[in-house]
Amino acid sequence: MQIGVCTKPPDVPAGIDGLDYIETTVAHLLCPRESDAAFDRRRKEADAAPLPVVAANCLLPGKLKTTGPEVDAAAVDEYIDTVLRRAQAAGLELLVYGSG
Repeated sequence: MQIGVCTKPPDVPAGIDGLDYIETTVAHLLCPRESDAAFDRRRKEADAAPLPVVAANCLLPGKLKTTGPEVDAAAVDEYIDTVLRRAQAAGLELLVYGSG
């Protein structure tokens, strides 16, 4: 069994025992609504973390509707394309639709 923690990678102290991985949020690590430079900074933070970052939760922000009359399919596609591209670049193994 593996035990992880849901947090931002810079918030995990060095030398922590008993944990195997970090699960962060899509908004924090992949920052899909920010620039590639912002993502590069966050990815470097994750790479420097004392545990591997293997997952990101909270896939979709609440304001990005995926059902109902307010859906903007092009915006959803663009958002998901950015998330998937950056998740692959960051080496994530899992994306969690809901919260951690």
